[in-house]
Amino acid sequence: MKELCYGSVCSGIEAASIAWEPLGMRPAWFAEIEPFPSAVLALRWPHVANLGDMTKLAKKVLAGEIESPDVLVGGTPCFTAGHMVLCKNGYKPIEDVCPGDYVVSHLGRLQQVKRVGSKIANTGLLNAVGQPLGIRTTNDHPFLAVRWKAQNTRKNGTYFKRELLSEPEWRAACDMPGYQWCALTNFNIASPDICSRFLSEEQAMYLAGAYVGDGYIRRWRGKSKKAVVFGINCQKLRKFHCRIPENIFSVASEIRGSIKVTLNDTCYANWLNEHFGELSHAKRIPAWVMSHPLRHVFLQGYLDTDGTPSGKAGFRINSVSPALAWGVAGLSQTCGYVSSVSFIEVEPKKVIEDRVVNQRNYYQVTICPQKLSRKSRLAHGMLLRTVKEFKSVGLDTVYNIEVEGDHSYILNGAVVHNCQAFSIAGLRGGLDDERGALTLKYVELANAIDDKRSESFLKPTVIVWENVPGVLSSADNAFGCFLAGLAGEDAPFEPGDRPESGKSNAFWRWDGKTGCHAPKWPQCGCIYGPQRKVAWRILDAQYFGVAQRRRRVF
Repeated sequence: MKELCYGSVCSGIEAASIAWEPLGMRPAWFAEIEPFPSAVLALRWPHVANLGDMTKLAKKVLAGEIESPDVLVGGTPCFTAGHMVLCKNGYKPIEDVCPGDYVVSHLGRLQQVKRVGSKIANTGLLNAVGQPLGIRTTNDHPFLAVRWKAQNTRKNGTYFKRELLSEPEWRAACDMPGYQWCALTNFNIASPDICSRFLSEEQAMYLAGAYVGDGYIRRWRGKSKKAVVFGINCQKLRKFHCRIPENIFSVASEIRGSIKVTLNDTCYANWLNEHFGELSHAKRIPAWVMSHPLRHVFLQGYLDTDGTPSGKAGFRINSVSPALAWGVAGLSQTCGYVSSVSFIEVEPKKVIEDRVVNQRNYYQVTICPQKLSRKSRLAHGMLLRTVKEFKSVGLDTVYNIEVEGDHSYILNGAVVHNCQAFSIAGLRGGLDDERGALTLKYVELANAIDDKRSESFLKPTVIVWENVPGVLSSADNAFGCFLAGLAGEDAPFEPGDRPESGKSNAFWRWDGKTGCHAPKWPQCGCIYGPQRKVAWRILDAQYFGVAQRRRRVF
């Protein structure tokens, strides 16, 4: 019997090879870009080429540069909604990031987002020092990690503690416990010019921090005139006067402990609104502040208006804006502090001075000087803290973005890598969507392999694909797009006839929120197309000798 060979894309640490090699199957090549899995592949299969980026393989197959295997195998990773990504204009929920946005990479610079994607997948919660909320992600999403160990040693009769640090590397989330997660402390982002009639650059940066903490913009109906107003107390006003000449402001009388301080500067008000937003729940800190020479002045302005002293030289800050909370946390770490962000839930209403007022849940940022922190360390130009555990928490919708160039971004303060693949969620625009997704590249690669094999009168390659069961109910019918691509059809397959609007049936579920039907593909089935026959079913690892409940579509 002829020996079967296979090519593996998005290879990871090659579970396929562990299963198939005892059956006499031979790996022709791998395609994996992440450093840690690549190192595992090089160690375990040094004789097998790792070709890296799978998007370039189709051309190599057609050119005869690499083998056209008998079997093509691949699978695919990400973060749940609500996790915050550091973008050019400040932190933004990952589900709101769009192609064309700019995010901050692991090198502290802006890089453009090429693609976005989502899917339903098994997730876990990464718990770490400095991450009270935890990070919910797929098991294999790569984090930038450093191995750290404190070792007691003796030299010349004196005992001292020695720190051992590895070089930064990308590691899967499930492998992070015991490692240090990394937060940037150095950024390289150009700052805009400051627009103001009265203020120096230092004064403008201080007041920008104060505006984010406790300011708003006043407007006059029918006029373009604007003013910046700060609601502060006597103690804070004295701090203002230490930095800003008194003749620049107008100060109103104190009412219930609050003093309104007004700066009539339309140009500056417009600049504040453009860069820092407006209203307490929508304020943010743009990425350029992280690298501004006067960022410590901005931070001081914020702390003077909205910071509460806590512990030894530390502060506690409350904000209803998640973008602002994560922005302050990140900024403080460029100024010698260590920070963490918690979420506080409150009752919707509260009585204050005999008045019933509405209140929102809020985020609490705790910062303390890094030199006083026993659970953090600075190395490689980053702040390092320990990951405690990664535990499985079940299925959820996860999101990922692909970033050009550096292929990385900052999420909840942690440096993470974008995934090599987006699963079939990248097919949102159908198979003609030029944004593409690696799943489309997977289909293109399969077609290229078949074309090359036909030149030698060989049978078409066998395709093995794996994903989470949630893909069968993806709202955009991405599974139908993928089936159509494999089968050689021009239009997506559908699981059955659609019912009328507002109704569901065995094949379609009506989603009242979106006003659309979502498909309900069966757990097993087959499709016959002009190019291929495609069959799928759900298998559970626990019934195949693995001590794990792991359901997957194959």
